Amino acid sequence: MDPLAYAYFSLTDPRYSMRKIDDIVSADSRFRVAFVRRDDGTHGYAGFINTETAASPVWKLESKATSRFESHEVALNEARGRLAWLKKETDWPAKDREPVAAIEYTPGWMKCPFCGIRFCLQDLDRWGGGRHLTCGQRIVKQAHV
Repeated sequence: MDPLAYAYFSLTDPRYSMRKIDDIVSADSRFRVAFVRRDDGTHGYAGFINTETAASPVWKLESKATSRFESHEVALNEARGRLAWLKKETDWPAKDREPVAAIEYTPGWMKCPFCGIRFCLQDLDRWGGGRHLTCGQRIVKQAHV
């Protein structure tokens, strides 16, 4: 088997889980990137997309693009620059702030206490079940009164 194909095969086959060295899942649980160390000492990553729910994810390899880097740190920096969702989460201005309580001003709608943007809780591009996906603010949702 081709070494690159073997590395990506090892990401999905539990018998080869020792090859995976790191894993990052998006805040909304829709995306994942897994980092591997190959037998030749190089590192790489592969992107996955969740085809099921956050509670019971089923990961599907998102792209067949291959990568080879000298170290895990370089692979991580490259993934942060190349993967749109990871770059967005890295650049969130409120990603490290404490969670803030917010009330739905209308059932199913909320205003972010950090950036002031109003969004629908059903919009998967704006709400990640605990985090506003535009600015990264963690929000403790309180029911509409």
